[in-house]
Amino acid sequence: MGGAIILLFIFGILLLPATVFCRSAFQLSRLRRSGMKTEGVCTHHQWGEGSVASIFEYSTPDGKVFTVSSEYWPVKVFEVSDTTEVVFDPKKPSRAAIITDLSSELRTSWIGALTMSALLLSLATGILIAK
Repeated sequence: MGGAIILLFIFGILLLPATVFCRSAFQLSRLRRSGMKTEGVCTHHQWGEGSVASIFEYSTPDGKVFTVSSEYWPVKVFEVSDTTEVVFDPKKPSRAAIITDLSSELRTSWIGALTMSALLLSLATGILIAK
């Protein structure tokens, strides 16, 4: 019984990241399928630990301006004033992605979702066996 409680506790802890990965995968899939494309302009860079992301501004058809960040890379991929294609959700224009980054972000989200789901399934099986 004690083992089942521990497995249930671990299950609860892993449920949150599994939910985050699944939600991200579905949102990015929807964005790729039905998002609106526009042009983004690199306005500045954001530095992390040994990597850099480019920040792009893009406008919606009604003139609202939003920003989106590229993935972090070891070197600058874009220079300030460079343009690239951005896709955004027409229902929530702040949800956007750089087209060139979308496939890798989507792949990462699906791998995370599937990995976490497999772990949760293993733990659920362990909980049932431990009872």
